[in-house]
Amino acid sequence: MSIAASHPGPLLGRAAEVGLLVSLLDGIGTGGGALVLHGEPGIGKSRLLSIAAELARERGFAVLSTTGVQSEAHLAFAGLHQLLRPLRLHSAGLPAGQRAVLDAAFGLSQERAPERFQIAMAVLDLLGEVATEAPLLILAEDAQWLDRPTTDVLAFVARRLQSDPIVLLAAVREGYPSLLVDAGLPAETRLLLLVAAHSDDERLSDIVDAASVVAGTLLGLELLEPAADAAIVDLDLNRVHFRHPLIRSAVRQSASLLERRRVHEALAQVLRSEPDRRVVEPRGADQRYS
Repeated sequence: MSIAASHPGPLLGRAAEVGLLVSLLDGIGTGGGALVLHGEPGIGKSRLLSIAAELARERGFAVLSTTGVQSEAHLAFAGLHQLLRPLRLHSAGLPAGQRAVLDAAFGLSQERAPERFQIAMAVLDLLGEVATEAPLLILAEDAQWLDRPTTDVLAFVARRLQSDPIVLLAAVREGYPSLLVDAGLPAETRLLLLVAAHSDDERLSDIVDAASVVAGTLLGLELLEPAADAAIVDLDLNRVHFRHPLIRSAVRQSASLLERRRVHEALAQVLRSEPDRRVVEPRGADQRYS
């Protein structure tokens, strides 16, 4: 979710924005969420983050923060290191594999940095562990200058806070591209991913054809590029491959029963010449095609 602050000068007439921050914090008992403050310099984004931090501490939240610095934007995970540095003791409670992932990402071991999805999952689990002790507020100031790997991880985390007592607030300056502002994939890209997640093959042509059937219009291969840029899938000329099985599972689970049914039917239509891949779907199952 993104809101745009539009009035210059001091924090006047911002009751609506402050009220939204309060509702996020007070609603933490039913789940977390993320909010982006997006607008021109000098319009009060930083003040709103400061107010949010005050409100959160009054309510017993733990507060973590990171600030984008233009001179460090080229340093991978610099912003994430700043955010997580206070949690060094908590990281000891993570499984050994996840501790190793974070150590490698921050250059604390000789291991090569793992793929970004593994790092994002380790961060999400670490934050979730911290939030079992107290609700957690995460602040990202000047997020337009955070390094890209940090932004990728924060965007990943922001999309998965519904069931955790965690609120993420980011301030992004207008005129700068940021995954946190853009913080989702185009609808056509999400459809292609949904079809790929339900396909028993990674063949790109079948996936694109079936997604086009569901969409009712011809979709292009280039629509999968945002998913590749976000490290969700790997692409070549013939195949699309999910970077991790958990991503495939998450994509499946994000769809409604009706959406899954439409995808199954579209795949069955595309695979008419391959009867061995056109399997009748068992009642209530989420596999194959009918």
